[in-house]
Amino acid sequence: MTIDGMTALSSHGTSTASPAERARAELEEVIGVSPSFRALAERHVRALVDTARLERLPADRVIAQEGRDPDRLFLILKGDVDAFWGEGLREVISSLTRGGVLGAGLLLDEPHLSSFATKRQVEVASWDPRRDIALRLVAAPITREPLMRLFEKKLVGSCSLQDMPLPTLPVAVDIQTGRARIFRHGPVTQAMFASAALPALFPPEILQDGARYVDGGVANNVPVSALVEEGADFIIASNVIPPPARLAREIHKRSATRLLSQLSPLGRLKDGLRSMFLLMHEAGTRQATAAQITFAPSLGKFGLMDHHLADKIVEHVQPELPRFIEQVKERYTAFCRNRDD
Repeated sequence: MTIDGMTALSSHGTSTASPAERARAELEEVIGVSPSFRALAERHVRALVDTARLERLPADRVIAQEGRDPDRLFLILKGDVDAFWGEGLREVISSLTRGGVLGAGLLLDEPHLSSFATKRQVEVASWDPRRDIALRLVAAPITREPLMRLFEKKLVGSCSLQDMPLPTLPVAVDIQTGRARIFRHGPVTQAMFASAALPALFPPEILQDGARYVDGGVANNVPVSALVEEGADFIIASNVIPPPARLAREIHKRSATRLLSQLSPLGRLKDGLRSMFLLMHEAGTRQATAAQITFAPSLGKFGLMDHHLADKIVEHVQPELPRFIEQVKERYTAFCRNRDD
């Protein structure tokens, strides 16, 4: 069961918080002390909490077997788990307690090095890599290797752009020259990560020739011009980066707190990211005018780092699609009529 619709596995005292709130707080607390997760940024902790599955496992339950590929990542919330070798006569090599993680080989597509079994009833949080892409994104600011392996294994394989069934033209910016580049050849994953390497959040894609690529949105967020260059005549654009949500005014009663806010490195980073997203939204709106029609759904309630809410975003946008599809049909009919005249 997920946190949104669950009964808390355990409670703390007589708190008036709801069961889901208590479960969420407990999971955040364990993530904060876990050696594997405690250095994560707040947004990554939130992503993990939002997608976690919480469950109780009975005593002497084998969770994973040596040599097999992990299918879930587990975080122990309460209880003990033994790591062991062998099947009949178990050779216990270590024990994991609160905050322990098993199945970490999943992030690197490596098998379990040992088997794991519960000593008594255990409470765990777990994530499914086939659904919870947030699990891979957690490591992305440090290294994209786990996420890249996920894309190669689950989505695109090791194919090249020129072999894609539909033309795929990622756009990235060579930050050293300031020029946008359309990727037409080469590995799909390399081009995808180059076009999504948002500065300050994700590492750049550095090619063998030394070129350093960042997110194409820096210069060409809605690259209609790239399709025009490829010879497309009827273009449906998508501008899905909303302007940053409005924030409350900062009211400082003391000049010292105002000065601290002005000098805060974190505050400056947030201002820089909000400015970048605002520029990308405004530029994308202008660039999209060159298309025949643009899909720009209302996404103001979601933040730009809410990638872990992908299912909810799709659900939110779904009602807008029928009307937009009808508009596309009307525009295309008129386009064909004018072209034939």
